[in-house]
Amino acid sequence: MTLSRGTAAAIVEAVQKDKACCDQIDSWVGKVFGGLGWAGGIRNLGFIAGNAAALLGASYGASVQAYGGRMEEGGKFYNDVAKEVGTIDNLNVTDEQALEVCTGIAEATAKAINAALKRAPAGSSLAMVQRADSQDRVGTTTAHTATGIWMCDKANYVFDWHATLRVGDPILYKSAQAFSVSDGTLFSRFAGFA
Repeated sequence: MTLSRGTAAAIVEAVQKDKACCDQIDSWVGKVFGGLGWAGGIRNLGFIAGNAAALLGASYGASVQAYGGRMEEGGKFYNDVAKEVGTIDNLNVTDEQALEVCTGIAEATAKAINAALKRAPAGSSLAMVQRADSQDRVGTTTAHTATGIWMCDKANYVFDWHATLRVGDPILYKSAQAFSVSDGTLFSRFAGFA
């Protein structure tokens, strides 16, 4: 089954109508870099830099407290920050950041799409969609997850909102293989897959 512009638009609309998706996806980074597909990666780098800075700041703060004779307080302060952001060798994302990385966005968009599928009347543009779920990129060294769309005839398409950070303009891929090799098109330029 081919993916028409109308069905793709109904999927994008389901995500646009979901407040949580809008909050997680839309970003000023998307306005600048979204058309290039780099927006999510740039936001992720910002998270990493911010978390590294928080950890280095905690290290400095702990040393100041230790120098002032408050060793236990300094150690507790550093450990509290490290528990949230990780170590310099293994930085974590915070709970809030986890919602805005690719896996969090894929989970939220799939949930919004599946909820819209349950409400969609027979014969609507969404009637041809069976379900939405996370879709991992395979065969590359860069891990990435987007939203997989499975049609009733078992065809599989991928919508990537993390790449653009624009709720109304994800990158669409004709297959999981096309997603893995980054051969997609912006929804704003999409006319349908044959």
